[in-house]
Amino acid sequence: MTPVRQSYAELPLLKEHRYHFFFGNEYSIELYERLKEEACLHQCHYIGVLEMPGIYFYKPERCGLLLDVVPYGPEPAMHAIAYLDRLEAELWTLWQEGIFYLAGKEEAAAAFEQALLLRGIAPEQIVHVC
Repeated sequence: MTPVRQSYAELPLLKEHRYHFFFGNEYSIELYERLKEEACLHQCHYIGVLEMPGIYFYKPERCGLLLDVVPYGPEPAMHAIAYLDRLEAELWTLWQEGIFYLAGKEEAAAAFEQALLLRGIAPEQIVHVC
């Protein structure tokens, strides 16, 4: 597993990447909001997926976030990984050159990381955020 780089409060947007992908859960919203502001400031692109329990099913567009929300599944990150499979081929090509910020439950972040590695994402492109 890729080591945790730093806490989200201190994490800068990695501006050398034009594309930023976020994965996390309901506790990651503050991180996404902050990094989204930086991405927009530097004219970077971002998308992401949040796992949330059904009772908290959240509309991220209410906060102006370009994120999709999936429910928790019986397996860690199961629905978020399925989300990767639904990305259009052209879009996925762009994201393979991006940076991936992983937050949330450790088991889910590890499963999502494995899915990224299997899809050709280099370990250096994956940042674990605590």
